[in-house]
Amino acid sequence: MVASPLPGPAIALATPIYTATRRSSEVRFGAHLALTNAPNQQLDLAAQTAAQDRRELYEKCIQARDELLQAANKYRKKVKQPLIDATTPHTWSELDEGVTAVCRDVEKLAAQDNKKMTGLAGRVKQAFRSLCCHAGAAQTVLSFVPGDVFGFSSVMCAGVKVIFSAMQQTALYREVMFKALEEFPPLLQDASELCGFIILDNNEDLHRRRANLYTAIFQALRHILLWFVKNSLVTSIKMVVDPTGFAERLKVRMDIVKLRSQQFQAQAMKLSLLMQVNSLHMHHLTAQEVKAMAARTKHIESQIMQSKIATFDMLEKIDTLVRSSANTGNFLKALPALSEQLKEPHQLCPDSYVDEVLRDFCYEADMAYRDCDNILKMLSPSRRQSTGKDFDEERVVAVQSNPRLRAWLVLNQPSMLLLNGRCHSQPKSEVSLVSAKIASRLLELHSDQDIRQEKDAPRVIPLLFFCGEHRDWRRDPNGSPAELAMSMLLQLVDRGRGIIPRQALEQFREGTLPENIDSICASLQALIGSLQGRGGVFVVVIIDGIKFFSQPSWREQQTRTVLSTLVSLFRGRGWEASMPASIPATLKFLFTSTARTEALEDLFDGDEILHIQRSLPGGLPDNDTKWQRRLEFQIEGSQDGG
Repeated sequence: MVASPLPGPAIALATPIYTATRRSSEVRFGAHLALTNAPNQQLDLAAQTAAQDRRELYEKCIQARDELLQAANKYRKKVKQPLIDATTPHTWSELDEGVTAVCRDVEKLAAQDNKKMTGLAGRVKQAFRSLCCHAGAAQTVLSFVPGDVFGFSSVMCAGVKVIFSAMQQTALYREVMFKALEEFPPLLQDASELCGFIILDNNEDLHRRRANLYTAIFQALRHILLWFVKNSLVTSIKMVVDPTGFAERLKVRMDIVKLRSQQFQAQAMKLSLLMQVNSLHMHHLTAQEVKAMAARTKHIESQIMQSKIATFDMLEKIDTLVRSSANTGNFLKALPALSEQLKEPHQLCPDSYVDEVLRDFCYEADMAYRDCDNILKMLSPSRRQSTGKDFDEERVVAVQSNPRLRAWLVLNQPSMLLLNGRCHSQPKSEVSLVSAKIASRLLELHSDQDIRQEKDAPRVIPLLFFCGEHRDWRRDPNGSPAELAMSMLLQLVDRGRGIIPRQALEQFREGTLPENIDSICASLQALIGSLQGRGGVFVVVIIDGIKFFSQPSWREQQTRTVLSTLVSLFRGRGWEASMPASIPATLKFLFTSTARTEALEDLFDGDEILHIQRSLPGGLPDNDTKWQRRLEFQIEGSQDGG
C-alpha cells in the first residue's frame, strides 16, 4: 500500500463535525467525529469554510502534521509494516486499545527485569485511558474550537499509536519516552474545567495559540519517532558518544509543549470569563431569589477566575520583559535609566516594625541592586575597552533563549533549576549577565507592584544573591554562606511587607542567631511557610555563581547546607510539626554556575539540571528569541562615554 501525501484543509482523515442549534439562547455543538469513533461522515460546510479562511494561521501546524505522518510511515516501512493510509481514520478508541496492549507487554517485561517500569507503564495506561474515555464528551483541548477540518486529532492518534508500537520492539530510552508520553494526557485535559462555556470561534489569537500547541505536540512526537527510524548501529554509536543527548532534547520539546499549553489556557480562560459574564446577565431577568444567588455565584467565580488570569498576565509580563532584553543593544539603550534605578532602590511601603527588625540585623537594602548594577555595567563598551575583557555574545543568547530556562521562569507551577553555563570562570560571566538581567526585571516588577498596592494581585518576591561579587571571604563581610542565607532572609522580610504575619516576624526576630547558619535556614523556611498573599505569591530565588563559594571546604559545606535547605523547602520536606502541610507560595529557585558543581548535583533530580552545551551549534528548536540574532552594541546618543 502506498501512502498518499496529506492534502491541505480537504484532508480525508477522520475530522470533526459541529452542528449549531438554538435552544434557550444557547449554542450547542455536535460531537467531535475523531473523538466519538464515527468515521465516514460529511463535514459541516460552515466549519469547513471557516477553516479555509484560517489556513494561514495553521500553515506551520499543517506542515508539522505532515512531517509527523511521514516519520510514522518511515518507521513502518523500516519494520516492513503497511504504511498509514491518509484516507483511513484513526480514533481515540483505537488508540486506547493500542496503548493498553503495549503497557501490558511492558509490565510483563518489567516484572522479569526492572520493576521500576511497572508502575510507570500503569500510569501511562491510566492517563491515556482517561483521555480517550472523556474525549467523546468533548472535555479535551482538541474540541474547544470548532472547525478542525485539518485532521489534527486523527494524525495525533495515529502517531501516538505508532510510537507505542515501536516501543514494543526496543527498550532503548523506553523509560524516558514513557515519562514524556505520560505528560501528554494531563496537558490535553487541563482545560476541562472550561467545558460548559462557549468559546468564540472567531477569536484569532485563540486559534493562533491552539495552532502553536498542536505544532509543539506534533514536533515532540516526531522527535520520538525519528529515534526509531534511525539505523540501529548509528543509534548505538550516538548513545555511546552522547548518552543524554536524546533525553535532553526531548525535555526541551516537552517544555515547549507545556508553554504552549499554558498560553492556550490563558486565552481560553479570558474568553470563558467573558461568556460567563454574559450568561449570568441573563439570570438577572429571573426571580429575585435566583438573581441574588446568581450574583453571589458570579462574584465567587469571577474572583477565582480573575486571580488565575492575573497570575497568567503577570507571568506573561515577566516573559515579555525578559525577552525584550534578549537584544543587548536594545537593553543598553535603557541601561542608564535602569542603572540609576538600581542605585536608588524604590522605597517600599513603610512599616515601622519591619524597619525596626531590619535595622536590628543590619540589613543592606541596596546590596542586590548594587550587585546587579555592577554586573550589567560589563555591557558598557567603555568598560569592556578599559578592562580588555569581553564575553561570548552567542553564549549569552544561548542561555537566555533556552526553553528550559524560560519554562522555569514563566510556567505557573513550582520550578527549580541548577544551571551550568560552561563559560569562563570569572565573577562577571555570561551566566551572571543573564542572571542579572532577569533579576533586574524582577526587581522592576516588584517595585511596580508595591507602588500599585493591589491587594488581590499576585505578588512577586525576588530573593537575589551574586556569589561572584562576594568571592573574597577574608575581606568581604558578605562572603560567607551564612551571610548569603541571612541576605535572603532579610530580603524576604523587606519585600514581603503586608503578607508576613506579625507573629512570624516576632518569632524570627527573637529566635534567629545571625551567625548560625542552621538557625538562619530554619527561619527562612518558617517565613516562607507563613506567607499569606490573597492573590498568590511567587518567591523567586536566584543564587548566581555558586562555584565561587566552593573554597575552602567549610565554605563549600555551608553552601551545601543553604542549598539543601532550599531544596527541602521546595520538596515540602523538613517542616516542623507546627508548620503547614504544604507551601502556600509558588517557589521558583535558580542556582547558576560557570562550571559543573558535582558536589551539589546529588541534591537535584536529572530534569532539574541544565547543562549549556560547550560548543554552540545551530538548529535549536524555534522559539520567540531567534538563535542567530546578533547582539548590537552601536548605541546612538550613548551616555556612558564609550
